[in-house]
Amino acid sequence: MNSAPAVSVIVPLYNKADTIERAVRSVLNQDHVSFEIVIVDDGSTDSSRAAVSSIGDPRVRVVLQANAGPGAARNTGASLANAPILAFLDADDEWKSNYLSAALDALDKNTAAVAYVCGYDAGAFRSQRPNKVVGLYPNAGLYLPPSKADGRVLKATVDAMHSSSVVVRKRAFDKAGGYFTEGGCRYGEDSWLWLRVLFLGSIYWDPSERTIFHVEDSDLGFATTSRKSARPISSFPSALSEGIDADYHAALGRATVRYAELDYDIMMRSGAIPAAGLLLRQHRIGGALRYIRHYARAVKYRILS
Repeated sequence: MNSAPAVSVIVPLYNKADTIERAVRSVLNQDHVSFEIVIVDDGSTDSSRAAVSSIGDPRVRVVLQANAGPGAARNTGASLANAPILAFLDADDEWKSNYLSAALDALDKNTAAVAYVCGYDAGAFRSQRPNKVVGLYPNAGLYLPPSKADGRVLKATVDAMHSSSVVVRKRAFDKAGGYFTEGGCRYGEDSWLWLRVLFLGSIYWDPSERTIFHVEDSDLGFATTSRKSARPISSFPSALSEGIDADYHAALGRATVRYAELDYDIMMRSGAIPAAGLLLRQHRIGGALRYIRHYARAVKYRILS
């Protein structure tokens, strides 16, 4: 390319030899052609790199790094991006051909928007992973941060911001601090970023399903039902609000409590009772009855262990 691309497409790659070509081809088949693809191989041990090499397109650049997790891989790609707009595509997902053109058109016409979010099609897993954008914003357009929403709505809003369905201005990504990476984080690194981006300014919401979310190929998130630790949103609530306008701190607090409630429940079911107890005290989740139930189970846990 003789000029800077309009958008940098960041693809984190770790042992996705069976799906990476599908993902990259879906970018190369876009009807908007001013893009670069930065694939960050996060220490793959399978034939993923060979699958990428077989594509042979000059717009595809591969960067190698030691395994550090998907958030760190995406951040590496963003740091190397040449475009003012970033689009993220997981190596097991794909885009419909009009995804980038719709996103860039929306951002071009709505200069106040910090990001574009569209709906996704989860195929056979639609009941477990529905297109949440439709329920939240049935009419495409620019919307201000939902500062008055309760914790459930705020979490649903962040859930709708699946990384493969978000295009964000690089300045907003940088201001938000990128994906959470502390401790090689592999769970909730994306919700941390998108919750912060949500409160940086208006977002253009498009209910159209322009992304194909291949839940069946996911190794993280949906596929994992046991958790021994909390997500970053629950673990580092004070850091979450850094750089966010004070008018939105109350909404961030409501979102944090909702995430903490969910993390507490799954940690208890997973047997991480002491860690769940710390989360309970940190956020003062629920009333006295919840504390009583927790400590009764904690006593039983100590006896059995």
